[in-house]
Amino acid sequence: MGPLYSEHPDLKLSINLFAGHFNDRRIIDDIKEIYGNSAIAYQQLVVEVTERMPLEDLELARKLIAEIQALGVRVALDDVGTGHGGMAYLQKLGIDIIKIDKMFIDAIGTDDSSTTIVDSMVELADNLGMGIIAEGVEKVEQVERLRELGVTAAQGYLFAPPLPGKLYIELAQALTGERDETGSLQKRPDPLRAGLWDLRASFAVPPCCGLCSRPEAGPGCPPTGVATAWIHPGRSQWP
Repeated sequence: MGPLYSEHPDLKLSINLFAGHFNDRRIIDDIKEIYGNSAIAYQQLVVEVTERMPLEDLELARKLIAEIQALGVRVALDDVGTGHGGMAYLQKLGIDIIKIDKMFIDAIGTDDSSTTIVDSMVELADNLGMGIIAEGVEKVEQVERLRELGVTAAQGYLFAPPLPGKLYIELAQALTGERDETGSLQKRPDPLRAGLWDLRASFAVPPCCGLCSRPEAGPGCPPTGVATAWIHPGRSQWP
């Protein structure tokens, strides 16, 4: 995976953390040890903090997140709108990206309250200078409604299901280019839904995968897989 990421700096590697990672500085040491001399740059990493599990010490978590961000790693708040943190996490943790939970996306366009909530989240993210990603997108109609609301990126089965590492690499290569006779990747237009969305690739790592020294995971750990993101037409900024 390293050579692919080295050649394509737009690719992202998302690492799902849980509340226990923010009880001490070991997660900082893990990131430095694993990625400090890696072909995957810090700027390609996104660590995801779920809102579903409460953080024991918000002040300590804020300091650790600041250290992570100082490396060039971005921090996302996952499952926004479903958990314990709410606005306090957005206010106190210095989050870079918010991810709108699937339960709001499922009802978008059919339930006025869900649409209003998503609209409010987008406005809040814009005002705070945060990126925003919609989770669990499964229908083209949802993409169209999200675009109207100003959401810049989305992920879900409409774009690709979770994939194991080998298949993810094949998909990422298909999205970023194709190999010529020398083995070099050649850029090509997006092969899927050209003109409707721009597919990018992002590999997701659960906290129980052994990539850090803290293999324990919280309940509901997502599988290792791929999330492909749709970028709002006319906006080149990756969330």
